[in-house]
Amino acid sequence: MKASVYRFKGNNWETHPAGPPVEETSVSLALCFASKEMLKDAGVYDLLKTKFPGARVAMCSTAGEIYHDSVQDHSLVVAALQFDKTTIGTSSVSI
Repeated sequence: MKASVYRFKGNNWETHPAGPPVEETSVSLALCFASKEMLKDAGVYDLLKTKFPGARVAMCSTAGEIYHDSVQDHSLVVAALQFDKTTIGTSSVSI
């Protein structure tokens, strides 16, 4: 397994320098953390699927996104996980 952390802010993607690089096209699971307002944007899912086309995507709203050693506002932070032998399945529930 490889894991890398990304941030999307100001229309730019940034990769956390401490993580090992992952092949973005081989990411299996993208765990996305963002403000409620950002997640309401219909284009956020397409943005993630463009960056990580093979990934299953899980999104969660936050009151601040942790990136590096600070709390960010109005950003999208993604933990991108690349598995060698694990199959990921997802489902959705409206609460």
